[in-house]
Amino acid sequence: MASNDDLWQPVEPQGLALAIVVTGTIFLALTTVVVAMRSWVRFRMKNAGLDDLAMISGYMVNIVHTSVVVRGCFTGVGTKDAILNAATRMEGLKSLLIWQASYSAGLCFIKASISITLMRITKQKVYHRILSGLVILCAIVSLTSIIVVLNQCHPLDRYWDKTVPGTCLTPASATAMSYISSAVNVITDISVATIPIFLLRHIQMRPQLKLYIQLIFGLGLMAGVASIVRLGFTDAYMDTTDFLHDTGKVVLCTVLECGLGIIAGSLPILRTFFARLAKDYSTDAEKGHHSGGDDTKLVTFSHYNLQKQSGCESNTYVTITEGGNENDSDSNESADNNAKSSAAANQQAITVTTDLHQTSNRVDELKPEETRTTTEVR
Repeated sequence: MASNDDLWQPVEPQGLALAIVVTGTIFLALTTVVVAMRSWVRFRMKNAGLDDLAMISGYMVNIVHTSVVVRGCFTGVGTKDAILNAATRMEGLKSLLIWQASYSAGLCFIKASISITLMRITKQKVYHRILSGLVILCAIVSLTSIIVVLNQCHPLDRYWDKTVPGTCLTPASATAMSYISSAVNVITDISVATIPIFLLRHIQMRPQLKLYIQLIFGLGLMAGVASIVRLGFTDAYMDTTDFLHDTGKVVLCTVLECGLGIIAGSLPILRTFFARLAKDYSTDAEKGHHSGGDDTKLVTFSHYNLQKQSGCESNTYVTITEGGNENDSDSNESADNNAKSSAAANQQAITVTTDLHQTSNRVDELKPEETRTTTEVR
């Protein structure tokens, strides 16, 4: 008859383990919504690119990463050794092995997606070279990490079952690899968060939009903070007691890194989605507001006085024929604003009138004293 130590028993997550489960579940739900909306926007606009493929790949790997982490919390990850039997601890070590490999692969795709997105919005070679270098660096470090993880013990079973004959890398080797990986992650996180600040200086867009994008990529700095914090917990690989509990702190940091990376890399693209929702809502509201107006009047909302030609003066008037109420006034700023909004909802006719007046005695430049050109668009 098998003893209790021969059968692994699920552990109820508490403390650190519970924090990992809750954080992983929340970020998995958020990233699912964000990636789904990102994919809808890009494919609907027929503008999908390599960055979208990389982000979707990173999200799919992150599903595996998060699922393994959550399951691991029920097999001892984040729990003290005193509560675990030998079989349960072995299951927890199996979860840690898969976690290390899935985390390295998923984060590489996420960083690559963010870098490629930045490359799509700039043509400056210096930024392309920096971002390409970051992608290559992430790929090399991630591939190396996966190889080390899957070859740290021969046979691999010895990683979770020390009774199996074989050899394993020293804890110092695993710790050194973790330090290198964390350092590269910090460099890439800070780079992809600060490059947009310099890059957007050379792109013509509204200041509010620039601030919006910079704040979103600032989320990447939070992922960098998680990487820095993870550096402080890297010594957990050297522990011989409470190994699953101490490495749980590293696991929690990786959940934050991947979740924040996916969200920060996708939110700038989702601005189109929210802008379209706002536009549709605004259009419906204007239609409802103006549905009862049958009167028609003329509103002049633009007037330009130009003197670009020697000896003549040009006056341009833009007039819109639109629905309105007789009580409206077109002699103040409020009426002008109303006319603009009404034109968007009830466009009937736009008339552009240009007056040219002779202002000098040079008859060779403008023989008629006044010329009027009217263009009407319906």
